[in-house]
Amino acid sequence: MEAATSEKLNYWADSEELKRFCIICGVRQSNAIYRILSANDKAEMIERVIEETESIKLSMRGSEKCTDGKVWDEARQQCI
Repeated sequence: MEAATSEKLNYWADSEELKRFCIICGVRQSNAIYRILSANDKAEMIERVIEETESIKLSMRGSEKCTDGKVWDEARQQCI
């Protein structure tokens, strides 16, 4: 499975779409961490963690199918 995954990634290494996707993912995560860490106190930080977590969960396909504490695994098409 690892070999197949590596082969696919190597095939798409020059893909502008994949590069753009990776950049978007990195920027989104960096922004979320910045918003969390720029909180004024611990209570505000906890609120921001909850908000960022909910935002990510809502943006994930299939997230509405999962119970609390689980996330949607797109590859397996199931909650984990």
